[in-house]
Amino acid sequence: MFIKSAKFYDDFKVNKNYKLEAEQLRKIILNSNLKNCKILEIACGTGEHIKFLKNYFEIDGMDINPTFVSIAKEKNPECNIYQGDMRNFLIQKKFDVILCLYGAIGYLVNTMELIKVLGNFKNHLNDNGVIIIEPWFSPNNWLANKIHNTVIENEAMTIVRMGYGSPEGKIKFHYLVGKSNGIEHFIEEYEFALFTDENIRDAYTSIGLKSTFLSDLIFKKGIYINNRN
Repeated sequence: MFIKSAKFYDDFKVNKNYKLEAEQLRKIILNSNLKNCKILEIACGTGEHIKFLKNYFEIDGMDINPTFVSIAKEKNPECNIYQGDMRNFLIQKKFDVILCLYGAIGYLVNTMELIKVLGNFKNHLNDNGVIIIEPWFSPNNWLANKIHNTVIENEAMTIVRMGYGSPEGKIKFHYLVGKSNGIEHFIEEYEFALFTDENIRDAYTSIGLKSTFLSDLIFKKGIYINNRN
């Protein structure tokens, strides 16, 4: 996932308002009455949320992609950034808040894997802690059989990305990267699970988490806030 394109990831997210997202997360965390809060962001990407949240909390990050981990470390040298897979990671400490944003749980292939991963999150959570998850698309709002394209231009290069989403949740991206020495073409394919709200809530309940869904936020798909029952 994001193998060859990882170094261009921030270019494609230049209009994403990480600062406002982090501010809304900060308020949610403060409303949870957690003191001396320690946060772990799963699937932290290039560390943009961490860049803002570290001003208020002690925060670590983790991502499966080594390029993302390297970029996140450069942005946040004072933070611990781990390389690991949300399916089986083990960190020898616990946290008050675990974040998993930008629909990263969509990379899980089925509800059994979702339950397993949420259980691993819970194992890394302090007794009064919370898990905050931004979901991926559901079957009801997934835009299948459509072409999406993005163009990035700067002094160093021009990048054209064209993507197609299948009804099953698969995405195929074609990239054209033009530089002074020529044009490179490559393809990346991703497979996502399209969990329903019921799928997600049932998974939380099965591992003893009480879930609240917030929709009136900058996060277009809303977020789930999960506490221990």
